[in-house]
Amino acid sequence: LTRFGGRMGAAIDARDTDLAAVASRLDQLAFDLQNEFNTVHQGGFGLDGGGPRDFFTALGSATDAASQLSLDAAMVGQPLAIAAAQDAAMLPGDNRIAQQLLGVQELNAFNGGRSLHTEVADFHSWTGSSIESARNAAQSAANVQLSLLDQNDAVSGVSLEEEMVKLMESQKALEAAVKVIRVADEMMATVINMAGR
Repeated sequence: LTRFGGRMGAAIDARDTDLAAVASRLDQLAFDLQNEFNTVHQGGFGLDGGGPRDFFTALGSATDAASQLSLDAAMVGQPLAIAAAQDAAMLPGDNRIAQQLLGVQELNAFNGGRSLHTEVADFHSWTGSSIESARNAAQSAANVQLSLLDQNDAVSGVSLEEEMVKLMESQKALEAAVKVIRVADEMMATVINMAGR
């Protein structure tokens, strides 16, 4: 296939590069989140006395993880299955695993050793920067297009205002020439009348 230009080319480039990078980063974040959350959750017991169990459905890889992230089937509609206690004997008062689950966001386990907060903030910044770069590139392209159109108009020499002025000047010159011819005709007629007498 040949490379497209214009809007179609820009859309294809965005899909193949920018959106692919965003999807890959989101997939890795979702994969890391389910791994860390499940690891902590498996160390606890729910109010139903059950454990260890996954909170999220375990994923084998980061590929398409963001779109596949979901609650484990054993957790769906079962709030008592959430492992909040570290010791089943201390139910319902033990909340140590719940505290650890809350702390997952601060673990340096995302995207190669970063906290969830840092990764999400950086992702937002990176996405905003990418959008701003795309806007700047689009504005630059629009400016180049306008400049090329101006250059084309200058080379072709077609300016409606200039052509209108020239047309009006030509019309005035024609009117003046007609007057000169009329005056010359009148003078000739006068001279002929004078000679004929």
